[in-house]
Amino acid sequence: MLSLLETLAKIKERISKYELELRKSEALTRYVLVDPVLRTLGWDLECPNFVRPEFSTEAGTPDYALLVDGKPYVMVEVKPLRGNLVVAKDKGFNYCWKNKVPYYVITDGETWELYDMREMGGREIFSINISQDNLGNASRKLLALWRPAMPHVEIPPKQLVEPQPQKLGISLMKLFEQLKKRKRAINPPKRILFPDGEIETVNAWKDVLITIARHYSSYLSRRVPVKFMRAESILVNKSPSGMREPRQVDELWIETHFSAKGILRYSCYLLKLIGVPPDNVYVEL
Repeated sequence: MLSLLETLAKIKERISKYELELRKSEALTRYVLVDPVLRTLGWDLECPNFVRPEFSTEAGTPDYALLVDGKPYVMVEVKPLRGNLVVAKDKGFNYCWKNKVPYYVITDGETWELYDMREMGGREIFSINISQDNLGNASRKLLALWRPAMPHVEIPPKQLVEPQPQKLGISLMKLFEQLKKRKRAINPPKRILFPDGEIETVNAWKDVLITIARHYSSYLSRRVPVKFMRAESILVNKSPSGMREPRQVDELWIETHFSAKGILRYSCYLLKLIGVPPDNVYVEL
């Protein structure tokens, strides 16, 4: 489950970073966004026993046929990022009906839709959006396509796939307490795991504070301005005015002129204001 969460977190970052290029190229969308998800779900893209790209049928050529017991079991149609999925859906339904393939997936790498073609009109099993949805819930739904579970195509019960943050490292609060006792600096965390299952990569200490603010920006935007503890200066606001080292987070600005200890202190402070216990946010060092 964590492996799939990590893959979706990377996909989300790539969509944001390479959006313009991905919207122009179906091939790049397949290579950068779709293939990593299929591999993580257990589909060996280099093995013809499991996957046949550009699968030829009388009704057309889907991008992938996922095979079970040597027969096409799931057809996959890919469009460029933000491409027209409605047109592709009609085309794909035609593939499946004429070839008696029971399941159909359409994706642009960001949106994934799975249909049961054994029912009249095609019954939607799930639809997710990697950029907008909770990645824990998105992972749970995508596990319906987990190859080792085939031929069963079912969304696992939520309680079976809830993320277990303790496996990632230590809590943010515990790291802060450890850092207060140390005289020497330590390297910043590599990743943050939030209670909702989303994982974010960080490269510097200030990224910890920025990532937390971004993750909860919709909530913080309703509370601005956010002041420092026991001070009148502004920590988070809709303007960078008066900040020494402001960084923009969506429509907000956040002060980042802190030491590593200060970053952790105000990260925990923001979480408490939001109502998220810092003990429930984990980091990997």
